[in-house]
Amino acid sequence: MQAKPDHDNFLSDEIVLKMYRELRNADAQTKINTLIDYAASVKDQFDDDRIQFEIDKQKALIYYDAKDYATALPYLEKVLAAEIPGQRSESWHLYSLLQIRTNRHLQRYKEGLACFQKALKQMEDGDSAFMYLDLLVDYVNICQDAGIDFDALYLPLIDRVVNELGFPAFDLGPLEKILKLEELNKHWNVMLGQLYLQKIAELEKIKGYQDYINTCEIGWYKAYAEKVKARLETKA
Repeated sequence: MQAKPDHDNFLSDEIVLKMYRELRNADAQTKINTLIDYAASVKDQFDDDRIQFEIDKQKALIYYDAKDYATALPYLEKVLAAEIPGQRSESWHLYSLLQIRTNRHLQRYKEGLACFQKALKQMEDGDSAFMYLDLLVDYVNICQDAGIDFDALYLPLIDRVVNELGFPAFDLGPLEKILKLEELNKHWNVMLGQLYLQKIAELEKIKGYQDYINTCEIGWYKAYAEKVKARLETKA
């Protein structure tokens, strides 16, 4: 018996675990067959358009993960075309990035640049600087693969990322700087996640957060770690 999805989430927790854990190494068609079977089991709980949209979203991810970029691209385009201007979905950023990357993998550099530019135009006040960093990294990858120069138009975005997230200053060109920022971001993000998941005594975890704060090179992560450490100290 299939677990029921809630109103907002089409996929139940059970099917998410099956598709992304149990079937993690399965081929794309096996995952899609599982998805279609699940969709049939909940057809009475959602309208047909919603079901088809959710299937398209998952197919885009499945084919992208399988590196079948030519098949993934139309699904990514359909998902993003369904976005309502001014009412972006929570998954908009992910699918925008995947669309840029898919075009790059297919050596459709012009189209990838157009997707990058469109995504920038759809950014909103209050969007995280991490989102801008994601987009800049994909832009740099296109520049490198296509052999084109970094457009100075986007230099202010690098400054925004550095200033808002509290990165250290680097005397590097724009391409190298963005890749360095991404390298640091991944490192300190992983380190923080590992610390969070450690099954250790509370006082030891507090010390772990203090060590992280003392060594972390990114202001945003330091501030976040300080808040977590403060909460732990109130309970210790």
